[in-house]
Amino acid sequence: MWNVRLRGPRGKQMVLTIDPSARFKTFADLAANDLGLKATDQLTFRRGFPPRVIDVDGSALVKDVVVNNDTIVVDTSSTAVAAGRGVSVPVTTKTKRVDAKKKVAGKAPTGGAQTLKRPVSGTKKTPSRWKVAGTGHQLGTSLDDESSATVETERDDERDDERQRTYRRIRAINLTSKEDVETSLVNAVSGQSNDRKAKFFRAATKNAVEHQYELTLATARLNAALGHNFEIEELATSRRADGSAATLRVRFKETARKWKKETVDLLQKDELQAIVKYVLLSGGETGREMLKPFNMAQVSTRVFWSIARLYDGDVAVGLADLVPDEDWSFLDIRTRLMSAKAMEAKANEEYYTSWKQSRAKENGSTSQQPERKQGTKRSRPGLADEQKSEVGKIDPDVDKEVKREAAESKCAQTISALSEKEATPGTLRSAAAQAALSRYDRSSQTSAAVAAFLNEEGPTEECSRKQVVAEDGKEMVSEDEVEEAITVYCDSCRKARILSPGEAGKVKLDNDPWSCSYLAKIGRRGGCDEVDDEVAQLTGASIATWLQKVAVTTRQELADTSVDSAMHSLVNPSDPSAQVVREKLEKLIDEARLDEINDWMAELVGGTDLVQRLETQKLGTPADLVATPSDLVLEAASNTHTINMSIDIVSSWQTRAQKLVDEHPWLADWRTL
Repeated sequence: MWNVRLRGPRGKQMVLTIDPSARFKTFADLAANDLGLKATDQLTFRRGFPPRVIDVDGSALVKDVVVNNDTIVVDTSSTAVAAGRGVSVPVTTKTKRVDAKKKVAGKAPTGGAQTLKRPVSGTKKTPSRWKVAGTGHQLGTSLDDESSATVETERDDERDDERQRTYRRIRAINLTSKEDVETSLVNAVSGQSNDRKAKFFRAATKNAVEHQYELTLATARLNAALGHNFEIEELATSRRADGSAATLRVRFKETARKWKKETVDLLQKDELQAIVKYVLLSGGETGREMLKPFNMAQVSTRVFWSIARLYDGDVAVGLADLVPDEDWSFLDIRTRLMSAKAMEAKANEEYYTSWKQSRAKENGSTSQQPERKQGTKRSRPGLADEQKSEVGKIDPDVDKEVKREAAESKCAQTISALSEKEATPGTLRSAAAQAALSRYDRSSQTSAAVAAFLNEEGPTEECSRKQVVAEDGKEMVSEDEVEEAITVYCDSCRKARILSPGEAGKVKLDNDPWSCSYLAKIGRRGGCDEVDDEVAQLTGASIATWLQKVAVTTRQELADTSVDSAMHSLVNPSDPSAQVVREKLEKLIDEARLDEINDWMAELVGGTDLVQRLETQKLGTPADLVATPSDLVLEAASNTHTINMSIDIVSSWQTRAQKLVDEHPWLADWRTL
């Protein structure tokens, strides 16, 4: 069975199911019956685009005339009109046929004078007059005219409102499922349908395409302004009262081979300053977003090109010059909109943090003053008024004590937090909020990272194994224990693990491959998630933790990283403490590079003694070996080594050194002074 969509003369639509082997006359009868057409009318069928009349006999098969899922337009007309238009298929009816001669038959003349004029019917047709739909105006006084005009205006408004409401009801569409939406969208964009759904989707698609084009054009404006690929001409066709030009013609590079012209209003510097200040004062966060160069290039081309004209295309510099007292650091910050769930989680986290700090303050006050009588336990809602004043008054000693207790047993805290007594919905939401805060709150991350870099730390756990206490009470590093330490590298995470000889015998170093999971036998259950021991020994545990969060997990990765990329990942560049963090980070990177150079040189030449002797000859880095001729390197190595060396050994040193320089470009800048 085939489905054929029918469109009647009065907008009625329906789907007719018919056998493709049936006669077209049967199809016409079913269409007339389903559309409820009158028996006195004939049907004219049209199909295709533009619709063309189907000129076939009634005995033709349906499958030879239409196709499955085709759309047929059905028109009705009288017998005479249908004959004038073309071939139509009559509908089978049982009405009595009237002879056409009897319809217009006049009385034959019986005698007397006869004329050649045709007989005139008894009823005279009146000519159709042009009708104008609307309301008239009655002549009278001006007061009557005003009152009548007011009444008519109100009536017109009521009609417009009623028409608009009716239009909204009529144009409503019903999309029942996802498949219905997909089918309607495909039919709309391919031109296979012209119903209300198709019109809606075509309009929505057109708006989306226009919006995307505006975004693309805004990007082209910004790129042209920053790349100085634009030309501005003041038009003389329109002038201000002072004689200056009022419009600009901008020609900028839209694509690689296309230039676009725009005509915008010319704004002077004082006008631009007033506009920017007004947006900052009354626009709120939305207005500040619109002042970003990309958004400005989209929403206000006249302001964008006027600033670009004055400041050579750099809109950000122009904004800073127009309003120098404003902090414009937000221009380079990407906007992150928090969802309702994330905002709720942040509020819960703030409440939980302040409640926890108030409890810590209570415990600290009790330990310092044991004679003070403890009060009754207060409920959490009762602390809401006191949290605002207690958050900023935490005792430093109490804060250190809380941090020390948290560092003693992380595993115990995790088990305690997940216990049945304390794992309330509030604490679970607070734990989930930490993930949201780490993604959305850049300022909190910056504060924590700055605190980690500025706070001086003691040695890590690995370093503490190598410390002894001197007579004056100061901690000193024991050289014997440092020499006996063993460094092993995990085959899974490539991190370094510094072990004492006693610990090395318990972690099965002979196994191949070896992973950090064997460290559980000596009490280190963190596995590969722990920070690298060499990085922790160099930077401290807290800084090593922050470096691991930005994918700097080993000392070699720390040496290969750049200061700019690490700063961008760790802190906000506009933070006041960013410069201090940058200086310390540069120092740590230089120390990591120096340690890596020492290890690589020991691997290249085969011993630390020979490395130290080569350093005295200004050949202590791979870049020195690459830049120095082979015979001079051989001469320096022979003078400092008891064994006779060949030129082939020196060539192998230089080959491996060149490979290291190619893999790590920063090595080219490290030379022995």
